[in-house]
Parts: sequence; C-alpha cells; structure tokens
Amino acid sequence: MVASLQLTVSPIVDRAEFFRTMGAFPTGVTVVTSIDEYGNPRGLTCNAFSSVSADPPLLMVCLDRRSSSLDAILETGRFVVNFLSADGAAVSDRFASKRSDKFWGVRWEAASNGMPILIDDAIAYAACRIIQAIEAGDHTIVIGLVEEAQPPSPENQPLIYFRRGYGTVRPLAAERDEPAPPRPRVVSIARNTGQ
Repeated sequence: MVASLQLTVSPIVDRAEFFRTMGAFPTGVTVVTSIDEYGNPRGLTCNAFSSVSADPPLLMVCLDRRSSSLDAILETGRFVVNFLSADGAAVSDRFASKRSDKFWGVRWEAASNGMPILIDDAIAYAACRIIQAIEAGDHTIVIGLVEEAQPPSPENQPLIYFRRGYGTVRPLAAERDEPAPPRPRVVSIARNTGQ
C-alpha cells in the first residue's frame, strides 16, 4: 500500500537553494537494487537513506518517483541497499544516470530475497521486504524490514557524498597511549563536475 502525503504550502526556497543547502549534509552513498517483472536487475543511486528502528529492524530510502527502478522495487516488494565502497564514485554516477544498461559489466549475486548484491562495489548490504511506501512530493519513501544484512569488514571505507563531490572517512590513529575507539576523519572530497 502506498500512502500519499499532499502539501498545500507554497515553496519558500527555490530549487537551487534547496539543493545547495541539502548538499551541506555529508551522507553515505548507496545503490538500491531490485529485479523487474522480466527478471532484469534494476537499481539507482540513493543517498537519502536512514535506519528507522532496531526492533524490528527497519530502514528507509527516499526514491525519485520518476525512476523506473522504483517501479521494479514496488512491484517485487523487495530490494537491497548496497553501501558503496570508497572507490565507488563511478558506480554511483552510473546508477544515478538514466542509462538502460546500468548493470552492464557489474558483477552481482542474489541476496536471500533474490535481489542484487553488488559484490565488487558494496562494503555492506541490507536485503529488505517493503512494509510501507509513502508518496512525499516528487519522491516515495520506502520503508523496508531488514531480513538479511552483511556489515563491512574493519578495513573497508565508505563512499561519502558532500556538496556534489565524493570522499571517504577513515579512523584516526589513537592520539594517546591508552586504547581509544577510532574517530572518523574526512580524507578528501573531490568536486563532482559531471552533474
């Protein structure tokens, strides 16, 4: 079931200002994947992702309603969130495009729910079943029950998106002799000139 949220308030900020403001929030980068009605893998880049609940384990992704990949996700009722590795900028750009051959040359295998795991490009993944979809503006918020998950290995680093550029984080070395948990440090953010 897809619920609809209709807003009657006129926009207060223009589109460009909104994007610049939202771009000031660093996020991880995911590729959300599914299978269409013909058995073809589908996917799109998504940085509007969040955990929702630990009990039960729920997450949410916000997906553009114009995306044909969204149609596949809603039709199957299942999807995988693939968390991209630090060297996954090209994969992110590919799945953010309108290309029809996004999976060409991309190795994947099926999660327990049958949906694609990007085995060379994801440092972690969560395989989900949709429990709710909410239309909100030009996006659909999809809430999924996590049925299978694989966390990253300690040596893996994530892809980070900030102000239209990519970067990563890695733990800082301990600054004192006593053991301390690693603290993240931004390594670099490169401006994305492609879009």
